[in-house]
Amino acid sequence: MPYQKILVPLDGSDLAERVVQPALALAEAMDGSVTLLTVVTRKPGNDPDLMAKAIQSGSYEAGLYLRAVQKRFMPTLAPVETAVVSGKPENAIITFARENAFNLIIMSTHGRSGLTRWSFGRVADKVLRRSPCPTVILRSDKEIKPEKFRRILLPLDGSVLAERVLEAALLMAAHLAVELLLLRVVERSAFYGFGHDEESMEREIQEAQVYLETVKARINLPHVPVSCHVLKGPATDVIVDFAETEKVDLIVLSSRGDSGFDAWMFGSVAEKVMKGAPCAILVIRQEPFIAAPRE
Repeated sequence: MPYQKILVPLDGSDLAERVVQPALALAEAMDGSVTLLTVVTRKPGNDPDLMAKAIQSGSYEAGLYLRAVQKRFMPTLAPVETAVVSGKPENAIITFARENAFNLIIMSTHGRSGLTRWSFGRVADKVLRRSPCPTVILRSDKEIKPEKFRRILLPLDGSVLAERVLEAALLMAAHLAVELLLLRVVERSAFYGFGHDEESMEREIQEAQVYLETVKARINLPHVPVSCHVLKGPATDVIVDFAETEKVDLIVLSSRGDSGFDAWMFGSVAEKVMKGAPCAILVIRQEPFIAAPRE
């Protein structure tokens, strides 16, 4: 299913707004729509009336801001809507995305909030960990131009869980008409323990190549070139360096694999790649969805 409902959380900062144009470009390519969302935080206090007035005032200000952003990016072929909600930012974003059946969330790793006063970087991290849908994270010091995408990188660790992101990668590749690079990283550390030698390393490398070729054979997209790459080294470093060398525009990652070594679990490889990658990251959560607590 194409990413036809895209949610873009904004905090009033220029850094956070860098994702608006990429979101519109993706929506146009997939015949989808974009919703710009701002969360008004509740200020501490014991007076319900004052709290209600503060939220009402903040919501009005946030609505004006979102409409100004909407107008700034017009005209566009993709419908653009705005929404203002209140509450704890990460919970409000997750709940809004789930209740309105969004297919994709796109947000920056950092903002510089003057409107909402919430720490955008910490919110992005929490949303990524509990998002009910795939999430694209763009580092605030990078720029992304989907209309100029050429290459999508899909690192695989051989696990069934990791391969579930293949559908998302193919969806992007098909709609954006780009090249797909399949990468399998063979961790060197795995071969320096008991019973491992150069011969076993070469065997593992050959098996990794066969595995990627098998995955490639299942891909049936005539207009999407697919290449296979097997490299040795620490998974995070290899993925980041390869993305930079090959001028990759988007990395698609699973939040967890089940290959037997912890390095591929979220909080390690996915999180470290997100921090060091020279491009945007699309993370597909594999853990069961946990609803945001009600406030």
